[in-house]
Amino acid sequence: MDLSILRRFIHIARVGNYTRAAEDLHVAQPALSKQMKRLEEEVDAKLFERSGRGIKLTAEGHTLLRECERILAAWGQARQSIQEVASLGHGHIRLITFVTFAFYLLPKFLVDFIRAYPSLDIEIEQAINEPVVQQVIERHYDAGIAVLPVGHPRLGELPLYVEESALIVNRKHPLYGRREIHASEVGEHLIITSSLNANYRSFLWRVFQNQDVQLKIRYVIHYYPVVINMVKAGLGAGLAPIVALDPSDLEDGSLSVIHINPPLERIVGWVEPRGFNRSPSVDAFLNFLMDYLKEQEVVTSLV
Repeated sequence: MDLSILRRFIHIARVGNYTRAAEDLHVAQPALSKQMKRLEEEVDAKLFERSGRGIKLTAEGHTLLRECERILAAWGQARQSIQEVASLGHGHIRLITFVTFAFYLLPKFLVDFIRAYPSLDIEIEQAINEPVVQQVIERHYDAGIAVLPVGHPRLGELPLYVEESALIVNRKHPLYGRREIHASEVGEHLIITSSLNANYRSFLWRVFQNQDVQLKIRYVIHYYPVVINMVKAGLGAGLAPIVALDPSDLEDGSLSVIHINPPLERIVGWVEPRGFNRSPSVDAFLNFLMDYLKEQEVVTSLV
C-alpha cells in the first residue's frame, strides 16, 4: 500500500469534495477518483457516497479513516525513532554521578555502552551527593545519579537500584562466617568506615541510632579499597557497600559479608531537570543502564 494514497483518502474525507481535494493536493481529479476506486477494490468496500454537492463517508469509510490515521501516526513515530537512533552517532552525553556508582558500577557498564554506541561523546564527573544535585539543577550536566530522595521541586527522580552496606570481616574476626547480624551487635566491635560527613552519618544513624547502638568507630578512611585492605589486615570490621567488594575476596574466603538487620540500605537513582526532554543519546544511556542493572547481583534493581 502506497501511504500517499492513504493521506489522500484522509484529505478527501475531511473536505468532503473531490474537486476541492484535487486542488488542495495538486492532482487531477480523474486521477484522484481512480486512486480512490482502487482503494475501494483493495478493501472490498464502498468508502464514499454522494451527499448534495459533495461526498460523505460510509460506515466502512469511517472505519478506514480511523485506521489510516492510526497507521500514519505509527509510521511517523517509527520514522522519528529511526532518525533518533541514526543521530546517536553524533550525540553528546554529560553526566555527574554519585561516587559509589562511579567507582564500582560505571567502569564495566561504560565499556559495554561504548561498544554499543562507539561514536558518542561522553563526559562523566563523580561527586558526593550535594554537588551532584546542585550541578544538575544548574544544568551543568544533562542528568545525574544520586542517592534518593532528593526532594527538589526542580528535579525529577527515577529510582534505579538499592545499594546495601554490610559488615565486612576477615577470616580471623569472631564474626566471620555469620550471614546476618542484628544492628545491636555491631556496637560491640571496632569499626572502620569511609566517612562521617553529614549525609553518611545520617545514613548510618538511621539504623543504629534507632536501635540505640553506639558505634565504636576506630578509623575513618575516605576510600573503600583502603577500608577493605585494613579489614584484611585485621584492624577491625568495615562498614562498606557490598558493591565495593572484589568478588575474588569472597571467592577465596579471605573476607566475609555480614548483612545487618535492619538492613543498611539506600536508594540510588536518576535525577534530571523537571520537564527536561532527554536527547536520544541520554535516553539511550538511561535505557542501557536500566537493562544493565537488572543483571547485577551486587545491587537490587528497581527498574
